[in-house]
Parts: sequence; structure tokens; C-alpha cells
Amino acid sequence: RKKMGSFFASQYLNDPSPQEDAIFPDQSIQTYFELPKDAKLDIVGVVDPSTGAKYGDPAGIVVVGENLNGDWYMLHSESHNYAPDDLGKRMIYLQSRLHPRLWLVESNGCQAALRPALDKMRRESSQYMRLKWTGSETMLSKEARIQDFARRCEMGNVFLQPSDSALRLQMRHWPNPKHDDVLDAAAYVTTVLRSRTPVDYGEIEQDSGFMDLKVDGWI
Repeated sequence: RKKMGSFFASQYLNDPSPQEDAIFPDQSIQTYFELPKDAKLDIVGVVDPSTGAKYGDPAGIVVVGENLNGDWYMLHSESHNYAPDDLGKRMIYLQSRLHPRLWLVESNGCQAALRPALDKMRRESSQYMRLKWTGSETMLSKEARIQDFARRCEMGNVFLQPSDSALRLQMRHWPNPKHDDVLDAAAYVTTVLRSRTPVDYGEIEQDSGFMDLKVDGWI
């Protein structure tokens, strides 16, 4: 097995990334069952859109809350095929439940068709949503973003819910997962909260967007 490495794991264990080669080893994946009491979180959402309702890669959606110590709590993650209108409705629902201050939406190629649909639904909804579109201008490649996310996990500063099965699966199988949509969405968070780390977090002003979070059950 040692000589065959990832080939052995992929072919015989149905696991493309054996523990000795894993970018996200099991010990780096932290689990939480309830948020710390009186948690104050800076909350952002990220969407890696699907290319269609039935075909192509699914959409990855994550909502992450960062506390004053630089710890990240995965408040919601999912991997699902959504048509543009359905994706917009899902984002509006999550906005009403978790209140992220910002949504980062990848807009590359055919995914750019999502802009009119999401902008229209945002205007028609009673929910305030701040959208930021990102694409080829992003400085970090997908691989670099995920490597950055892996380093944060290794430091023990990323906490997942037990129900984050799609994200856990893609982390466990990286760099050879069947899909990487929700992992890529989670890694995009590093471009939003990149400047705030456990090392250089610094003082946070009271009006910087932090809020008390109360979640009445998992979504």
C-alpha cells in the first residue's frame, strides 16, 4: 500500500486521498455541536453556482461566522443543483435565517447569467442582501485558496457541524473529489476574511459588522 499510495486508496478503498497523503487529515477537521455562549460572529456567505438545474456541477453554498478569536464556524453548507431562480430563493431564505453581511458569488463563464436573476430577486425581496461578484480577477487560484483553507483547518480554527457531510466528503477526497463546489465556496471565505487571522486579528471596532447570533436549530 505504501508504494501504491493514492492509486491503492482510489482503486481499492474508494478513497482518493489516503490519510498519509491527505490535504485535510481527519485530525484537522474540527466538529462543534452548539455555538459558544454569547458568540459574536462576523457572518459571510459564499456561492459557487451550478451550471444548471439538472446537468453539470452542483452549486456550493456556505455561510461562515468568524468570532473575535479568528475561529470560523460553518453555520451552513450544502451542495445542490439549482436553477438561477431557485438559487436566488435559497440565498434569500438563508439571508433571513443567518443574516450574513455579505454574499460573495462566483461569476465565471455561463455562471454570469445568474447576475440578472439574483439582482432582480434581491430588489424584489424584503431581505437586505449585499452581493459581491468575483471571477477571473481573483488573485488566488482555486488550488491556492483551498491550500490556504487547509492551513487554517490545520491550525484548528475551522469548526464544522456534524451535518456538513458534503463539505467533509470533498475535504477528505481533495484533490480528487467527484465535485469540489462546496469546498471551493468554503475556501473563498479566505478572500473575504483573509486579513483577520488568529495571529494578527487586532482590535475590532464595535461598528465593524459583528452581531449577536441566535440560530433556532440547524437548517
